[in-house]
Amino acid sequence: MPRSLLQGIRDFLSLIRSYQGLKELDATVVNALIDKILVSEREKSADGTVRQEIKIYYKFIGFVGELHITPTKRWTAFPTKHCMVCGAEYVPGSGISKYCPACAKRIQREKPNDCKRRSREQKRMACIELSAKMTD
Repeated sequence: MPRSLLQGIRDFLSLIRSYQGLKELDATVVNALIDKILVSEREKSADGTVRQEIKIYYKFIGFVGELHITPTKRWTAFPTKHCMVCGAEYVPGSGISKYCPACAKRIQREKPNDCKRRSREQKRMACIELSAKMTD
């Protein structure tokens, strides 16, 4: 191994040690450790997957390896469903989804009021029962 590369590795390891126990990665740390990041264009395959190469060049040691990103086809991972409220066909964001986005928002807005109504009704019934016991 050439002496300059060996010294670069030592310098990089010394730099890494100074960040030991780091809980959060911020711009300062990234700028201290990484010289540059090259991101290639996305290449879409016939099966719908995407391939993209990322090359990270570290301070003192340069390029070490490649990272191949092959995400799943997010929106085709779940089959289309029919909304339980309006019957419209939609592509769900999760496997447990029951409502189209429009109905889900409407249901979410109505839910807090429904809970408050139920809570008020329960308190009212408790007061009626308590006053009935007191009169007995």
